[in-house]
Parts: sequence; structure tokens; C-alpha cells
Amino acid sequence: MIDHRRTLFADHDPSADMIEQTIFLGALALVPSIVLSTPVETLGSKHTVFLASCTPSDCPIDLCDPAGGMDAPPVLEHMLASCVVSTSGAGHFVNGPPSGSTASATAYASTSSTRWEGVSRSLKFSRYGTFKTSIDAKAGSLAKGEIAGSATLTARDGGTEAEPFLCFKDGSTKFRAKHDGDWFTCTAAYYCPTVDAGTTPLGTLPE
Repeated sequence: MIDHRRTLFADHDPSADMIEQTIFLGALALVPSIVLSTPVETLGSKHTVFLASCTPSDCPIDLCDPAGGMDAPPVLEHMLASCVVSTSGAGHFVNGPPSGSTASATAYASTSSTRWEGVSRSLKFSRYGTFKTSIDAKAGSLAKGEIAGSATLTARDGGTEAEPFLCFKDGSTKFRAKHDGDWFTCTAAYYCPTVDAGTTPLGTLPE
């Protein structure tokens, strides 16, 4: 059963278009499976966080407009809800552009906000710590690759040291993430590589 109040946060790579519908911001705590479509180079960073927008993958086109305008049966109503509602997601890669298809860490949170721009978001990765974003209010109009803001990762042990990240406009990173048995197709709005490519992520657990 999809919980449309939560948002999906998955670690992944750049490759498709931006999907803009009603989205709910957040991050997802234990995603069983996440698949990247196209690994990309990210400024030589050893670890990167991707901020993405995700929509349910299974949305048959003929179900999105019930014939005759009649009320849809319960099962169809569920499918229609899945087609309409989008989620937002973010993911953390530990060793730079991934050569495989599995994210290094995921997290989840709930919020009524529908955007990244102009607001500060605090996302908790259970394995690493708290990731705080600060995307510029006008970042949505930037070209791909332009600086869009910054972020920090504070270790989950409560330390005061924060690992700095620099965020860039994306808009074309596509990946799939599975949650509660349902597949979502995600497109990154921004990607945030660490400023120091030689560092080890704070709070990292042994692989």
C-alpha cells in the first residue's frame, strides 16, 4: 500500500526528464531496491546526494481516464491515485558515481512542503546522519550544471563537525526505486557532491 503522505529518498545517478506534479518532500527509510539507469561522473566526488522527484512506475495510460466519466471501482481508484501523486526523494552514494545499481543509504521524513527551492530541508539518513539542504529560491530556472545551493551532513553521533556539499542543477538523472512493493521512477532535480572529494563520509558504517 503506497503512503502518499511520505516522500521517497533514494541514492542515485543522472539520466532523464523532470516530472512536475504535486509532490511531497521527504526521504525513505528502508528502500529494498534501487536501480540507476545511467551512472554519471560527479566532479570526482567520493560521495554524492541526489535530490529527485519520483512518480509511480505502473500507471497504464488507459486507466488515467475512466470511460464515460463514471466513478471508478476501488482498485481503479487506487491506480488513479498512484498516477496523480508524485513523491520527492534523495539518496547518498558513498564511493562517488556508482558502478552498480544499489544505493549506499536511504532515509525518510514527512513534510507538507512541495519544493526544494528557497527553503531549508533536514533529512535523516539512519546510517550517516542529518543532511541539511539550502537550495536557492531561483534555482529552478538555472541551466543544468549551474550552482544551485549547498548542503551539509552532520554525523548521526551528534558531533558538531559538518561535511560540506555543493549542489548543482540536474534535471536529467533518472532511476527507479522500490518501496512497499511498488516501483517509482525518479528524476533528479539537483545533485550535491561533497566539497572535499578525498574525505570519508561522516558517520559511515563499514561496508
